[in-house]
Amino acid sequence: MMEKLNTKLFDHTILKADATKEAVLKVCREAKEYNFMSVCVNGFYTVLVKKELEGTDVKVCTVVGFPLGQMSTKAKAMEAAIAVEDGADEIDMVINLGLAKAGDWEGVLEEIYYFLFDPQQGFGVQCLYTSDGEIDEAAVTALREKFNAALGNDLNTSLAITALYDVLKYKTNDATKLFVLDDFDKVLSLDLCSKAAEIRKRNAAEKPAAGAYSIFCEDGSDDPAVTAQIQARYDAKKAKNFAEADRIRDELKAQGIEITDIPGGAKWKHI
Repeated sequence: MMEKLNTKLFDHTILKADATKEAVLKVCREAKEYNFMSVCVNGFYTVLVKKELEGTDVKVCTVVGFPLGQMSTKAKAMEAAIAVEDGADEIDMVINLGLAKAGDWEGVLEEIYYFLFDPQQGFGVQCLYTSDGEIDEAAVTALREKFNAALGNDLNTSLAITALYDVLKYKTNDATKLFVLDDFDKVLSLDLCSKAAEIRKRNAAEKPAAGAYSIFCEDGSDDPAVTAQIQARYDAKKAKNFAEADRIRDELKAQGIEITDIPGGAKWKHI
């Protein structure tokens, strides 16, 4: 007799450009019925799916840079930061396929560093995983097997890079991930950790203090009342009170104010 299928191995995905609310809700119902690992959607539906899956162990997976992967790294970081703020449990980022096709794996990896090692600039593993814990030997073995399979396949570089990205998504603690990355780098000689440290240092000099929420007007003007409303919207979203956050956004729009979320804050302009 065939063993019972482990449905936690599957993401239930709806990424069509014309996906409707009703279609997304149907996928959510199916994911709950069959106990899938996650529902994978475009960013527009993150809040809806988070609300629909509340009280279950089905995760919200939001795609970033989908489907082309050709937008700037900062744009992907902004998209990821907003998705996490909206309730995403997992981010699936499309790498820059042009860089991969050209064999520029260092460029591909630098984009991954941006997300993996800098939670203030990208979304960072610390947003989704604990940073403490001992080395998980079972996870190390599983990740090594995939990496070794890539190297054994005629030194397939693209598969090896995919194995590195799988480390980021693997459900284990950060101590294990960093251990595995360092282990892989002994083979690839890409100097992963030191390059990541350089990126952290560079970005730290460019950004406000960690935890700060920056609000500014695009034309340089200042309006304390607008700033207070945007801060209240942020506080509502942080408390997962999305209805209140939407109400404040609509109220500001009625006043002729358009808000754009950015990593670490928001900008606004008169429309």
